[in-house]
Amino acid sequence: MQAIWRLLFTLMLLNIGCFQENRKEKEIISGNFSDTDKREKFEIDGLTAADVDRTSHPGQHAISAGDVMFMVDADGGMTFGTEERGETVGKSEDCEMSRIMTHAIHVIVKVSWSANTAFKAGSGELHMWFRSRDMAEEYPGSDEAYRMNNRSKLCGIVTPDLESATSAGLLMNTVIPDRMWNSSIMAVTTLTGTYSSRGDDAAYFTDLTGMVLGWRTADVINDPWPARGQDLVAVNVDSDSDKKIGITVVPRSDYPYKLPTVGIENSEGEGPYADEIYLATRAVMRLEGTRTSCTTATGWAVVYRLESRVIGCHVKDGADCTPAEAQLLDDRNVVYDTHIGIFEMAQVPHTVNCEEVRAALPIESAL
Repeated sequence: MQAIWRLLFTLMLLNIGCFQENRKEKEIISGNFSDTDKREKFEIDGLTAADVDRTSHPGQHAISAGDVMFMVDADGGMTFGTEERGETVGKSEDCEMSRIMTHAIHVIVKVSWSANTAFKAGSGELHMWFRSRDMAEEYPGSDEAYRMNNRSKLCGIVTPDLESATSAGLLMNTVIPDRMWNSSIMAVTTLTGTYSSRGDDAAYFTDLTGMVLGWRTADVINDPWPARGQDLVAVNVDSDSDKKIGITVVPRSDYPYKLPTVGIENSEGEGPYADEIYLATRAVMRLEGTRTSCTTATGWAVVYRLESRVIGCHVKDGADCTPAEAQLLDDRNVVYDTHIGIFEMAQVPHTVNCEEVRAALPIESAL
């Protein structure tokens, strides 16, 4: 399985090269990049994969995936190109469309972080799962494409281990209780996706979308991220309905993991420890890929923002943290640098819960 993912990843790197030069076997039939208000440069393992204009606002941009290449202009019109020089591309098989569908989505992002007073520098993979309820409709201005308007619910997060800078060989990580994912007030976001056709190898991409937990703001995508965790206390958002501000995560304490300290340790290097941490988080991303069958798709996960703040905490065998203790954890919070990632998507029964979403697309290291 890992070998297949790596092959897919390599092939997709070649596809992104279409933005930089006309490859011998394919060409974009029409359209050019227009000026946009955002320019992003993505790097994978130190190699520049693309330096292209991408924007969440109306404006023309190009998508290349598999044998399908098309342009989306400022009016929402689409120009398709599936022509190869010297021969015609074979037509893919059309997929049967249901008006309403449910999908599991697994996003894998490579992240890295700098050292601070609590943790060494490092890198790893961050995993996110979503359950997407989709309603299909024809794409305006196209006889082939169709759009998926959906409501996506976050169904899981797994973060990489952090290595302690003060306790040799010990790690820190957190888990989020399963009960939280099934909370009736868990954040839901709109994730609008578009397929270039009904074909089983159609290109797929989503609009830029943002999701926040433990925070409330008018513009989730563009508003500045708070500079300190204590700045969010007054917002008072309980995202997991546990009567604690923010979203509650539980630090692991099984060896070699160690609870984070919220004060000065004694002569034996112990206490006081936090056994619960209350966070605010934000993720902003878009997906761009290709169908691999009528019920599955894979491709790029382009992550623009991945941020968190510590709003509060609970002291083991004690009470909730003081504002100073919570701010100490926030000051030690690592800041992720995000690199381009991948996603996988699979159609699932309408009745699936979050645990079943994660089971449908389990962790597979692909970066």
